[in-house]
Amino acid sequence: MRDIVVVGAGKIGATIADMLGATGDYRVVVADRSELQLAGIRKSAAVSTQVVDIADKAALESLVATYAAEIMNITKVRAISFDPRATATAMRARAFPGADATTLKTPPDVAATLVKLLQDDFETAARVAY
Repeated sequence: MRDIVVVGAGKIGATIADMLGATGDYRVVVADRSELQLAGIRKSAAVSTQVVDIADKAALESLVATYAAEIMNITKVRAISFDPRATATAMRARAFPGADATTLKTPPDVAATLVKLLQDDFETAARVAY
């Protein structure tokens, strides 16, 4: 069984947790600074939540890269930074009112891409933009 930490409990993070948790192959922790967002996560034996305040994306990316460099030769644990880019979410709609959401990826599309990446082998310390 593999352990996965998903940072962000929005639509994409929730979908990833659901997809990975349903396989029975993963223990998933969903981390977010918002208890309200975390309350929307479907918890199970395979999926739990944790309040974590990681508000600065650049700091988070630096943390992931540093952690990956430290562990890459001593463990099978891998770390990546995944950027879904423009996705049709409520947050994006508030940030870009009037933008055509039909031209954007949906949260389930992004989640499926990330789940496939996690199930396959990937290089640790990678920064993946989708």
